[in-house]
Amino acid sequence: MTHAINRLVFISYSYGDEKRIASLAAHLRQTIGVRPEKAFPIVDVLEFQICDLWKNFRFVVNLDSNFDPLVLATAKFDPPEIVVRESVYQHAVIDSRPARVVLAHELGHFWLRHGRKSLKEAQLEAEYLEWQADEFAAELLMPSGIASRMAPDEIAGQFKVPPQTAKVRLETLEARRKISSADGVPRYEPFMGLLSRFERELLYWAPASLAAYPLDQISSPSQPSAPPPRTAAAARA
Repeated sequence: MTHAINRLVFISYSYGDEKRIASLAAHLRQTIGVRPEKAFPIVDVLEFQICDLWKNFRFVVNLDSNFDPLVLATAKFDPPEIVVRESVYQHAVIDSRPARVVLAHELGHFWLRHGRKSLKEAQLEAEYLEWQADEFAAELLMPSGIASRMAPDEIAGQFKVPPQTAKVRLETLEARRKISSADGVPRYEPFMGLLSRFERELLYWAPASLAAYPLDQISSPSQPSAPPPRTAAAARA
């Protein structure tokens, strides 16, 4: 589930988690036919290709008014579907970079089979599952083998992600290279999410109402002095 708030917790996991997730993300890229150095076509994949790989999968766009105020999108497993706010979808179809991250995160919940966990397990491991989904999104959108050799601005441009997301990705990869740990020994990593609060909040607004706040140029979580006016379509949602 993609919430509209930042999280800062410390996730404990066994050495190799990130490698397993990277392998799964690479497998999806290979299955879809997207080379590691190319931007991942997340909207096309969700709308037209995942249904061929996941039986009965649906990609659903719903009115903003039908969502919890803190939720931008969510993954459901019975039936299997990813449900997104109309405003998020409107951003995604015009290749908004924050919206691409939100969709990749929800796809991570599916591809990592989080739906197989019981409700109790999911509640106990909620932050860990969110970390996994973010890790999958990062690897799917910015493959480590390529991104680790690039500067943040190069990552942002080549893979169509927000500058802050590219910065977080590179810092995470650099930190991991400095850590050595034996298999099975707990490791701890700060989980701050891939998007700033500002980037998430802008996804609540229809793209036409954000002309004064171009999403792809955002590099810090600073708030605008006042929210932009909603469009008629956004007001109906």
